[in-house]
Amino acid sequence: MVESGFYHALKVDEDKCFGCTHCMNVCPTAAIRILKGVASIRPDWCVDCGECMRACPVDAIFVEQDDFDKIFQYKCRVALVPAVLIGQFPEKVTEAEIFSVMRELGFTHVFQTEHTTGVITRAMVEAARDAEEKPAISSFCPAIVRLVQIKFPSLLDQVLAIKPPIDASAVYFRKRLEDEGIPSEDIGIFAQFHALSDVQLPVEIASRRTNYTQEQEAILMQHIERCIDSADDIVARIGNPVHPSVTLFLQMVTYQYENLNSTGYPYGLTSDDIPIAAQITAVANAFDFMTTHHPYRQAWSIPYALLELEKWVYQGWLSRECVNALREHQGYIKKIIHKYPEHYTGLGLM
Repeated sequence: MVESGFYHALKVDEDKCFGCTHCMNVCPTAAIRILKGVASIRPDWCVDCGECMRACPVDAIFVEQDDFDKIFQYKCRVALVPAVLIGQFPEKVTEAEIFSVMRELGFTHVFQTEHTTGVITRAMVEAARDAEEKPAISSFCPAIVRLVQIKFPSLLDQVLAIKPPIDASAVYFRKRLEDEGIPSEDIGIFAQFHALSDVQLPVEIASRRTNYTQEQEAILMQHIERCIDSADDIVARIGNPVHPSVTLFLQMVTYQYENLNSTGYPYGLTSDDIPIAAQITAVANAFDFMTTHHPYRQAWSIPYALLELEKWVYQGWLSRECVNALREHQGYIKKIIHKYPEHYTGLGLM
């Protein structure tokens, strides 16, 4: 087997796996085989799309996590934060406050991942215009690039040779800090993602708010529990401060899957008992899921997603006021998509 030059975070827990073949059946590159009753992932074929993890009924496939304390191996500890994390907090919680909390966690510098997006977008437009082979393929998604490398190598020349924002921003900020006199070996750059749970929700769960099978309900409850545990851990790390933003954060994490008609999770609360912060988060999460591209599921247009949210309001799941507020700000939403296009480039959302 050819030695893979890529790091893969997806791992198999051999104690949990019983060889059911769910993961093998959904893998787009046939990278999984069942050997001696246990799933085995070929690293030279894996594209890290995560479909296997979503399909596993017993959570035997997981994302290997680094110990947070590893950041302290570096004197200069840089966190790259995506704008989507900042957007999940209420408007009165400022970017400066969020970054301040992250510094309390141990980071010395906090920067936005999308800092280089404008330059990259212009470069991609120019490169696509000048490309001899059409269509030009965006390099924004690492899984797509790996898929082309493995399954469609003849298309490699059509992949735009431009780094995605997270890579470009890492290079930019490292160079900037080096120019300030900080030795390269003292600089550690870490990507900060907004997922609080390592239990990923399959499309069939994330695409609705109720009427789950018993197996799907168990996955959702485990996801919620992991989110709550992670949130509690984050708050504990910063000293359990008594602050309105901390209260809002815990409300959003704990009650985001509750429905107004009391059919939600984990407690089946009624509309009067669900905090407004959680109601807003529920609408934001649903809209984000609908308008973001996923493997084997194309992103929806903004108008189509809003129509679907209206159905969810009619079914008693979401707040009409929150959905109306989203509808009234379609122009602002489009500005955000133009500013941070990495999830939406080429998907026809306008």
